[in-house]
Formats: sequence, C-alpha cells, structure tokens
Amino acid sequence: MVMGGRTRLVRRKATGTRAVPSRGGTAPVVVTRSPRRRGDTFHNNIHTDNNNDKTVWCRASSAEAVASLEGGEGFVECVARVSSLAGGALSEEESASAVREAFGWGKQTYWRQSKVEERPAPDAMDATVAVLLDLGMTEEEVCEIVRAFPEFLGCDADLVRKNVDYVTKTFFVRNKALLSTLSRKPQVLGNTVDCEGNCVGECNRCWVRF
Repeated sequence: MVMGGRTRLVRRKATGTRAVPSRGGTAPVVVTRSPRRRGDTFHNNIHTDNNNDKTVWCRASSAEAVASLEGGEGFVECVARVSSLAGGALSEEESASAVREAFGWGKQTYWRQSKVEERPAPDAMDATVAVLLDLGMTEEEVCEIVRAFPEFLGCDADLVRKNVDYVTKTFFVRNKALLSTLSRKPQVLGNTVDCEGNCVGECNRCWVRF
C-alpha cells in the first residue's frame, strides 16, 4: 500500500505476503510465498521440500534393504525351517514375518535398537527352538509361541535356557506346569532385566512383568 509517497510493508503470517515498491512508480508489487517449513529451501520461485525428498530416499533405501534380505540364503533357509515345523502349521507368509521380526527387520517395539537388521542365522535359530523341544514341547506348541512372540526366534539359545532355569527355580514349576507357563507367557524367554521395582526403562524384557 502507498501512503504519503511511501510504501508500507504488509505482512501476513499465513501467506508471507509483502508489498515492495515498483521501479517505475506508483503501485507496489505484491510478492507471495507459502509458509516456510523446516528443511525447505527456496530458489527464486522454485520450492524444494528437502524433508519429502529425504523420506522418499529413505523408503527406497529401506525397500532395497528388505529385498536384499529376503533374497539372502539365511533368510530363505530360516523361513523354510520355521514353515516346516508341525507339518506347516505356520504359513510361509507367517514364517517370513516372524523371521523379519526376530532379526530386527520390523518395528523396534521389542528390540529397541539392540537388534537391528541382522542377517538371519538358521543354525542359531535352530538351537533356540531346540531348547523348547528338549523340554518336551511339541512343534505345534512351539509354533504357537512363535505366533505370540516371534522375536523368540532371534533370542540366543543360552539366554532362553537361562530364563527357563530361572522360571523353574524361582516359581517352582516343572514339567507340564513349566510348559504351560512358558506357553502363556512366552515373552519371559527373552528377558534380560530384573529391576526389582527400580525401573530401568526396559519393561518389555523385565521380570517384573511376570
């Protein structure tokens, strides 16, 4: 707006509109732009959304990583072994999903960055499953544990064995009672913390939830 021979600047929060004097004379030239967001850059009239570019790149990179995983021998072998349990109680799709979760290729709700996109290890997985089979569990029961707690497949066999021993000695359960307890609360097989009420922020792997 022109007032008394001077140009008054007008700013609007929503659009970032402002008026600047024209070179020739009387009427101001109005310049507008969309609100700036963090990560955006403006080159003259060209708007580049760096955050969006980064998101697209990350998605493409992640998709390539998953494709590489699923084409690897370790992943394929693990899926085949899981889907063969109990004569195919778990479908190939269920088995693949479980293996991804077990080795940190899914959400980090359970692993919390302690296991991130590791290469599946068939022999290590077999050793973990063998701990439960040696206790007297049937393959059908193991499949139910995998359904409820797929991360179990990625737990170290020694840890699982140690946790089974802890349940046996601390809660005085053995034989069928032990198997029933593990089937009802399979998450205890991966426990690593006993905060004894003084929370350390690892509730998903803590004995206080037992």
